[in-house]
Amino acid sequence: MTILPPPQSAQLFCVPTATVYTSTRMPMILTIVAIMVVALSGAVYFRTSNDAAPGTTSEAEAESSSGIVSILNDAEKAADAMEQSLGGRSATSEEGVVPKPAPTSVTPTTPVEAPAATVPASTYADGTYTKTGSYRSPGGNETITVSLTLSGDVITDAKLVAQSGNKTSQTYMDKFAAGYSALVTGKDIDSIDLTVVNGSSLTPKGFMDAVAAIRSEAII
Repeated sequence: MTILPPPQSAQLFCVPTATVYTSTRMPMILTIVAIMVVALSGAVYFRTSNDAAPGTTSEAEAESSSGIVSILNDAEKAADAMEQSLGGRSATSEEGVVPKPAPTSVTPTTPVEAPAATVPASTYADGTYTKTGSYRSPGGNETITVSLTLSGDVITDAKLVAQSGNKTSQTYMDKFAAGYSALVTGKDIDSIDLTVVNGSSLTPKGFMDAVAAIRSEAII
């Protein structure tokens, strides 16, 4: 019996260049290929050594080369089946390395304090001011004394003294006195502008004259 060396096709073979194996599949494919190559090489070796007539060795080598390519295809299918049974292929990058997620940095946040409410500066000094205003009625010149208390430019209290020797003028003064307080208390001193109060149209002029004098005295 003639002993022939193992066919060269069992020692050297080409892997199709179109096949790309990732790092997760390569170990399984190599293992399957090694087992199948050994089995095929042994089968071809004994077949050519025992049964082949002289001159038929090249045919056996060609058959062996074709069988190795078939082994690679079968190995890849077997690797796919093994990966599916293990839970599927793992995600890989083009280089076959599983990309690691970039670490996320947590920036500590500093609570932002709300700005303190700003209180507008007062135009007039707080306090109580008393001034006399004048106006002219059909009965002659009349006067009215006004007293205002200011706090942050707001009138917090108002009083007046209105007396006239003319009966008609006094009547209108009394009408004014009965309704003016609600129109000025709680208001900014710069916002008030009385013209007619309870039918009295002249007494308000004397009142506003006194208010103007108070503004001049209380201004900061």
